[in-house]
Amino acid sequence: MYREKENAKNKFSADDDLYRVLKKQLTSHKKTGNKWEIFELIKRFPKLFCLNFQDPEEQANFNDWIEEKLDTILNSYNPRISSFYIFLNNTLNFYLRNYKKFANRKKAAMYAFMYDSGKSIIIENTEPRLFYENTAADPTAPYLTSFVPDKLKLWLIILGLKCADYLDGDLKYKLCSITGFEETHLDNLIGTLKESYKTRQAKIEGLKEILYKYYIKTYNIQYQIKNTTFDETEELEKLKTRLSEYKIRQQKILQRLNQIKKTPSNKKIAEILNIEKGTVDYAMRVMLEDSGTGFYNKFCDKIRHEDLLSQQQYP
Repeated sequence: MYREKENAKNKFSADDDLYRVLKKQLTSHKKTGNKWEIFELIKRFPKLFCLNFQDPEEQANFNDWIEEKLDTILNSYNPRISSFYIFLNNTLNFYLRNYKKFANRKKAAMYAFMYDSGKSIIIENTEPRLFYENTAADPTAPYLTSFVPDKLKLWLIILGLKCADYLDGDLKYKLCSITGFEETHLDNLIGTLKESYKTRQAKIEGLKEILYKYYIKTYNIQYQIKNTTFDETEELEKLKTRLSEYKIRQQKILQRLNQIKKTPSNKKIAEILNIEKGTVDYAMRVMLEDSGTGFYNKFCDKIRHEDLLSQQQYP
């Protein structure tokens, strides 16, 4: 028992020494190592970059997500703006907030499909029947004991296409198991839908890149204000003026982002489903207003709440 404690203590001290060496190496050089060395640092020492994860699964998912973006991050480094450590620390935290926001949106969508769609919504004046009739579905699969009317199946498909950006493999499986819709056909519809608003997505990404640059500039000015002395009053006033200008520009960009419609239009959904636009409008109106559960409202409120929290966390 005593030896195990000693070994654990020695291992902790060795990791702590390596932690200090790596931090000193990052802070003393403008840019250290290649992509894979820095990726190993992020995986082994997330606290070095002030990354806080709730569980190991979230950390593993974030590492897989950030690995594809690491080349873009390293290529965007400008040594004239800040040191490499400050740049990497701030950038990784920015991406972590975006990742958590996207993960929370997926959880909200999962909540909408799992709890409200198959269990709580009752449509009157329709003949209910088991959704797995005339299919080769597994009787032990989830939702096979629920009675889902045909009209509700169509409305759920419309809702899934309306929230196409947040559908992952699990959500597609839930949606297809409820409606009996083929997953390959659903993928084709989502692909066609995303092609229709690709330019809009490019505009959103461009505005986010501009917004990120202003976040970096704001962070650097705040750092300079913190390190200025009371004797440098003129310099301090200039920095505060620039800081207020950058924050005003940030608010304008955020307003432009909020004005851009982030979901596909009802007209396009009606075109790809080959139905009338009034059917889509009526389905969305029922889900928004007439439904007792209002699960689409819950989904939208959750997204707005997460967006508000993420905006408050920025400097």
